[in-house]
Amino acid sequence: MAFKKGEMPDKTEYAPTNGAIKELMAIVGSFFQYLQMEEYCLSNSVALIRQKSKFVQKRQGHSDVRRLSQSQRQTVLDTAEHLAAENPDTHERTLFMICALFSMYLRISELAASDRWTPTMSDFHKDHEDHWWFTTVGKGIKSVRLW
Repeated sequence: MAFKKGEMPDKTEYAPTNGAIKELMAIVGSFFQYLQMEEYCLSNSVALIRQKSKFVQKRQGHSDVRRLSQSQRQTVLDTAEHLAAENPDTHERTLFMICALFSMYLRISELAASDRWTPTMSDFHKDHEDHWWFTTVGKGIKSVRLW
């Protein structure tokens, strides 16, 4: 607001966020990549800076905990059970998915169909010791086997 009053702002009061620095590095990196392709420069300086990565921190401050409380989990489970009891043809699948997500700590993407993989009941199987396993495609398109 100092600038609007005709004063020069104090630059020490402002600092770019990690997101802003990453965005700036991406833009300048693309520009250097173009210069390199057009043979105006020999290397991409931004790529060299990114290797050291002292300018961009992985995390800024503490991240908020994003999980359901025990009472919220119980409410979701109770609701799914109630829906399954009232309309089993539609909501037994809902109850199954909620139980699978909660008990196996799955990401939604590990239980939902996508272009790369569609889960089926045959992805659940018993081993020789009668333990049940679930095979899914996890983050990074890696096959994961969960007990």
